Amino acid sequence: MTVVCKDGVGNNGESIRVPIKLFVVQDWDDFKARLIADPVVYTLLKQGIDCKRKAEAVDIKDGTYLESLLDKDGRQFMSTASGELRLAWAFSGDWFQIFHNKSAGKKASAGAIPMTCLNLPHALRFLPEYTYLAAILPGDPSNDLINNFTDIFVDEFLRSYEHGTYYNTSPLTNEGFIERSIIALAIHDLPGARKFHGMHSHSSRENFCHLCYLPAAEINNMDKTQWRVRDRATHLRHAREWLQEPAIGKRKTMFSRTGVRWSPFLRLPYWKPHQAVVIDGMHNLFLGVVKNFVREVLGIDEKARRLGERRLPLWIHISLQMLGRH
Repeated sequence: MTVVCKDGVGNNGESIRVPIKLFVVQDWDDFKARLIADPVVYTLLKQGIDCKRKAEAVDIKDGTYLESLLDKDGRQFMSTASGELRLAWAFSGDWFQIFHNKSAGKKASAGAIPMTCLNLPHALRFLPEYTYLAAILPGDPSNDLINNFTDIFVDEFLRSYEHGTYYNTSPLTNEGFIERSIIALAIHDLPGARKFHGMHSHSSRENFCHLCYLPAAEINNMDKTQWRVRDRATHLRHAREWLQEPAIGKRKTMFSRTGVRWSPFLRLPYWKPHQAVVIDGMHNLFLGVVKNFVREVLGIDEKARRLGERRLPLWIHISLQMLGRH
């Protein structure tokens, strides 16, 4: 349990409870209503429901993952057969220095949680006017304290998944319709992914990888047949055991052993943590694999060359795992 309020004094001198940190959240239903009210956007959202596997995939809708997600009745979620407006969203979250990265400047961190709609075409998907800025995080919550913030969004998406939102008219007709939304993807850098989704740090000796059980000492093992992959059932069991354990010391021990703690995302029936959590291309490829290739393989970094035998970078291990799964 986390303390979120403190004693304060009201206008009349009475004792009141006030929040320790203000958490700014944009109303989810208001944003969707503004998005759907545009006839052009509404048409594109409807067209973006169908997910069909293609031999040459250029978008996530051309693969098998979105196609595999089911609605509460066990049918394909992203399908026009339901007669509803079905929306799939990509969740993201990261922190930044609000006073810029100046060595002699002030240091203060704030986080942003944006969401983008995967129904929209690439040309519109990431434009600011179509991006749901869900919240601004006050500082950088440590460890599982992030759950206090993500619980709010999971509540909204769980309600949307199970009950939907009814609109009494559409931009094109006078007929009402139901809209349902899911969080299909979570896109982060490595530290953000581990924090938001209850996984151990990538510096862990026994649980550095969130996709397999390979220990860090064997990171150079390139035989993928020896990589025992993680599965949702075991992940969920370990997370629930951690949640039900009241003792903080025992929780830490369990987390170190399994590499898993509770995350509110696990309340979503369709959530697949080992497929839905994606390490973004900028961090994993450009700042990881490509950077390693240029500095170490091409030998531009003289200091790196003098280090002799080195461990396989985590970036390459994660990339091989993701390629193997998808």
